[in-house]
Amino acid sequence: MLNLVQHLSSAQTYIPFPDSNAIWTSSRTDVTCPDPLYLCYNNQNTLNGDTVIGSYTYKKIYSAGYSQNPIYPYNTTYYHGYTGAIRNDIAEKKVYFVPSNTTTDTLFYDFSLVVGDTLPVTYIYSANFPQPCTISSIDSIYSGGLYRKRYNIYNPDIGNLTSYIEGIGNTGGLFESIYYPEGYSDLLCFIQNDSILYPEGTSNTDMCRLIAPPNCNFYSVTPTVTVSGNTLFCNGDSIVLTAEDGFISYLWSTGDTTQSISADTSGIYSVSVQVNDSCWFSSSTVQTYQAVLNPVIIIGDELYVSHFYSYQWYLNGEPIPGAVEQTYCPFIWGGYSVVVHNSIGCSAVSGTVEINSEDNFPCTIGLSENAMIDIIMYPNPARTSISIQSSVIGNQSAISIYNALGQLVYQLTNQPVTQLTIDISTLPTGLYYLTLQSDEGVAVKKFEIIK
Repeated sequence: MLNLVQHLSSAQTYIPFPDSNAIWTSSRTDVTCPDPLYLCYNNQNTLNGDTVIGSYTYKKIYSAGYSQNPIYPYNTTYYHGYTGAIRNDIAEKKVYFVPSNTTTDTLFYDFSLVVGDTLPVTYIYSANFPQPCTISSIDSIYSGGLYRKRYNIYNPDIGNLTSYIEGIGNTGGLFESIYYPEGYSDLLCFIQNDSILYPEGTSNTDMCRLIAPPNCNFYSVTPTVTVSGNTLFCNGDSIVLTAEDGFISYLWSTGDTTQSISADTSGIYSVSVQVNDSCWFSSSTVQTYQAVLNPVIIIGDELYVSHFYSYQWYLNGEPIPGAVEQTYCPFIWGGYSVVVHNSIGCSAVSGTVEINSEDNFPCTIGLSENAMIDIIMYPNPARTSISIQSSVIGNQSAISIYNALGQLVYQLTNQPVTQLTIDISTLPTGLYYLTLQSDEGVAVKKFEIIK
């Protein structure tokens, strides 16, 4: 048997906290908890996976257990969830912890202390004592083929308290306070790589694991699903569905087994989560809607498209100013299309409809003058002005000139038209259309401006 000096000599090499395959199982007993055992809860903490917080990589810790104390939130139910994450600072011989509800790094354990040092404030020691706690002695235990330093904690008003062990933590439990005034806590077992490293001499790993209840009815779990964005989204877009953190495994209705999935089609989604070896629970469903717009131009009395939130008509790929209604009546030959939007801003463009003869022109005005209106326009081609004569004598008329893109470049309204000269000297060269509209009908004349 090695003596204490030999033990300490053998334990000079610092043994850091584990970073994988570790399980801490503990219990809390207190007179405030129900008879006859006064057992408040059993708790099991497991390392599982990495996470990055700030500039550090942490090891995630999940907690599971059973509580029967009415003052605790998990009364008479099993629970399983993400508790927080730890990181080792091996050079400083310290361990830090970030609880699940914050991103603040907190000192968890300090193994750089020597006998006589005051215990620093940590996550499990708030220094709420009449006098500060100190390290009264340091010895070692032999565990897993290694000697590990054990730091024994003392308070002048209370006496000997708990101990910290290198690479294991508090002998009262990983997250337990160093002192409970009306009871105590106990680290039942510490397992790493399926070997029991604490207590010394324990070999039955089943005794160190929480025993699941006889059926899953003891659980009360409905995992939530968080949606990144609106469940109604545009064609080509997607949203991310994320299941609540803190479960062993995930299985989505799509067959995916990740915590988050991307949804890019309409559908009904849900996720099942695993809380122990045999129990799974399902979330509520999430309905997604992908807005697929498919505008089709119909040729009737005019160009028509089915109902959408807004419209913009195009001629030969260029937008037609003011053509923002569900229907459009063209008077210029060319290719017509329409861009539509729905109420959430999704857009789509129709196919192109070619209007190239009087036979398929959808409106009543056509490219030649209405037979009911006699109109003469000259010269054609024109340079600086055009003159028009009409049989519409004394009637109130509207005269408009459009360029080849359908843009209005000249308009004269409420004028009796018998003979009129229009100055076109400021218009660029190109093809134009003049319309004459009166209560007797509409006529259209095509002309060209040359310089």
